[in-house]
Amino acid sequence: MQNRKTLTVVRAVIVNPRTAKILVSQNPDHKKHDAGLWGFPGGKLEPPETETEAVALEILGETGTIIQLTGFLMPTINNKPAQQNLSAIITLYMVGKKITDSTADDGHDDKPQNLLWLPPQELSQLPLTASARQVASQITKLKNIADLLKL
Repeated sequence: MQNRKTLTVVRAVIVNPRTAKILVSQNPDHKKHDAGLWGFPGGKLEPPETETEAVALEILGETGTIIQLTGFLMPTINNKPAQQNLSAIITLYMVGKKITDSTADDGHDDKPQNLLWLPPQELSQLPLTASARQVASQITKLKNIADLLKL
């Protein structure tokens, strides 16, 4: 019998406090899963990283954005991952605010195809990944985007 494992992915809903817009990223066309779909930036948790270390490093590597995490938003669980060696993919969503952009190139080899800063009400107009759709529906229920940073 093959050992199956659970993959943990960390993503952040990043808010620019000055513009009240949220950063979304488009998966590269060469990705095996969710190619071309939009979501929130992040990546796989690689032990011994903590969730917060992993998400900050992934965001910096993929987007060049330095963030400050302000809290956890919600987890999503995919119990039917496409990879046969996985039993589930758990995605932990955190909230962060943009601090600044970095000009450093870390050589990250899995950068998004595109990045956009959008008002929350425009998120649903994009073809989103399944977990990003769940998170976007929660975000659009907020009356004030600043409330997201208080979570």
